[in-house]
Amino acid sequence: MKLDLEKDKLLVLLLITDLAFIILHSLNLYTGLLNSSLYLLTRDRGYAEFFQYTKELWIAVLFLILGIKKKQAIYYVFSLLFLYLLIDDSFEVHENLGRFIAKMFNIQPWLGLRAVDFGELMVSAVFGLLFLTALILFFTLSDTLTRRVALYMALFLVVLAFFGVVMDMVAVIVDDLGTTKVLEMIEEGGEMLVMSVITWFVYRLRVDDDQLPLDWLPIKRSIRA
Repeated sequence: MKLDLEKDKLLVLLLITDLAFIILHSLNLYTGLLNSSLYLLTRDRGYAEFFQYTKELWIAVLFLILGIKKKQAIYYVFSLLFLYLLIDDSFEVHENLGRFIAKMFNIQPWLGLRAVDFGELMVSAVFGLLFLTALILFFTLSDTLTRRVALYMALFLVVLAFFGVVMDMVAVIVDDLGTTKVLEMIEEGGEMLVMSVITWFVYRLRVDDDQLPLDWLPIKRSIRA
């Protein structure tokens, strides 16, 4: 990938904004310069989280436009996926359902994880399986370009899940205040950076040629339509 500042100004702006929020989080956490918890990456409905909501909304809308123009069903699935992520982040869907499931099934803490953590993992697994099934189904029905887009998106989503799920669980297991704070910053900051890359990638997609914003995976035109 070669960064073109003229074409990739959006990516630069998104990443700079993410880094600014990470710096503000650090200043709030480790200095007395900022007193409001709204500057924290971990604050629900804080400044950084609202920026993340915006990116998720943009991605959902961009995939909807792609689906309409390209007439490829998998784009609608991606649109619904990011709409779900937006709703989940905004209304804490998997947290609330996770607490309900943990209480209903009387789940017990294990391996350093709380009962609610297992409930949240179950909710994420169910929704993840539903979307994965739909994506695999429509992947087989997609054209070559759309399959290439889907594979890049799959890579992005795996990295996003690493920060959003794996790092989240690690932060809970560690159970050391100082280390947990660092892990939470890595988790939230990583999610923001990945979502910015996804926003830029989808924004740069074109429906009238076979050029992708990224072209460094060995999945070019070798995929059969």
